[in-house]
Amino acid sequence: MEYYTEASLYHESQVISVFDLLYKEFSEVLVQRENKLRESDSKYKSERIIASLLRDILKEEAYKKIEFRREYRLKDLFNDTSHLNQEEQKFVKTVARFDFLLYYKMGNEPAGVIEVDGTAYHYSNDQKRRDQLKDSILKKSGIPFTRLRTNESGETEKIKVLLNSILKRIS
Repeated sequence: MEYYTEASLYHESQVISVFDLLYKEFSEVLVQRENKLRESDSKYKSERIIASLLRDILKEEAYKKIEFRREYRLKDLFNDTSHLNQEEQKFVKTVARFDFLLYYKMGNEPAGVIEVDGTAYHYSNDQKRRDQLKDSILKKSGIPFTRLRTNESGETEKIKVLLNSILKRIS
């Protein structure tokens, strides 16, 4: 990725992120990832990128017990909300969704959540409040999660850290 400065010079970063695919020019090493994106995964390219990445990671032997679903409604995940405060209970009943729900193939039990945070959308006060509510609900429910920001890198590693923490819980 090349970053232009005020002096019209550029800096080519050695850090490559799958989210670099969101820009017109990206590293050639990401061409294969670009070819794996499915329009049917999401209307948001950032989420199509993570769905593609998850499919590849979950093929690895270590993670074959886990599968994912897209756009999973909170109200479908939490039948009992008695452990949540009133604001959280109300939020669960809305149309709010998790970007990715990870679950165990055997038994379909929820295992974890991945949220993709776009840089523009996730900095509004309303979205920050919604994200904080989701985080609080997941913590109180004992469901591990990670947030992948589109202006950061290391997505594969962050996903694997989450998956490894999930798998440690069942071993």
